Amino acid sequence: MYTTLRRALISCLVLGLSLGSAGCLTGTHAISKQELIRLSNTSAKQRHQQVQVVQGFSGAEDPPEARPVGSNTTVVYAPVFIDGGGGGRSYGGRPGLRPKNLAAQKVDDAKAALVIAALLATVLVFTEGIRYDGWVELHPMHPVHLYGYDGSYAQVPLAQLSPETAEWAAKAFVRDTEGPWKQLGRRPLDRVGMTYGFTFGRADIPLDRGGTANAFFGHIQIGGFWQNDLGLVVDIGLGGTEDDEEPAVFDSRYALELQYFPLAAGPVHAGVFGQVGLGARFQDGSGRDTASFIGGGGGLVQLELTTRLALMARAGVVSAHGETSSDLTLGVAIY
Repeated sequence: MYTTLRRALISCLVLGLSLGSAGCLTGTHAISKQELIRLSNTSAKQRHQQVQVVQGFSGAEDPPEARPVGSNTTVVYAPVFIDGGGGGRSYGGRPGLRPKNLAAQKVDDAKAALVIAALLATVLVFTEGIRYDGWVELHPMHPVHLYGYDGSYAQVPLAQLSPETAEWAAKAFVRDTEGPWKQLGRRPLDRVGMTYGFTFGRADIPLDRGGTANAFFGHIQIGGFWQNDLGLVVDIGLGGTEDDEEPAVFDSRYALELQYFPLAAGPVHAGVFGQVGLGARFQDGSGRDTASFIGGGGGLVQLELTTRLALMARAGVVSAHGETSSDLTLGVAIY
């Protein structure tokens, strides 16, 4: 299972690095369907003052270049209508035996898996985590690039966007190089959707002879939030200890975890979590490997950095293998 985990994390890391290198952040920003409809129903003389956009990656969408507008560009408020046939102002294109040191080997595997998970978190921080997701002020005639559901393309100045055109469009984009561009501020932390988290620190792990030992420990979390304060993740906990005077011990935990963030004060968010799952312990020397149901909970604190990125501190208590152990880890959550 640990080899499978490492392979899965390596695959995710390769994908993340591909996004990081071939998918660098660009000046193309997406406008959601909901925002496009809102803009089309807002006064043409006011809609440019606040447009919600999400920064994209190179290669994801590359609409044809449009002639940039300037602060002195003449504003024309005549609406443009595009029908399902792709009419309008189109400019072309669509885009065997138990080894004696088994626990020690698994501790090494855990270290490798956690390093890969940390690298993946780093890649996501510098791509998904920091991309701009917020509001901008544009020139009324700023070009809006539109793609219909049939793949046809059209370009419409913002001031001339009509409700019918907004309904026709499947996707919409604006570029920060095609007119005056003023960032008004990011949206608050938005957890809704997929999430990836990684934290690392110390934990008390249960021993075969009873009691616990202090060891390194990390959490890898993949899941999603269906509302901003409530989500469900798969939590993979890996840790162990290697002591010259004691046999190596490896501890792994696989759990479903419910997270709830009811409190927020500015950029600081506080929440709780509860989890249930299975755990496995390997300890060299005795040769007694054990599996156990696990259950636990604790507290979460997040410091909001961007709309999609937060620093996270996690403190928990888990009951497993007849012992109660605690852990404290720090890391990031990317949404």
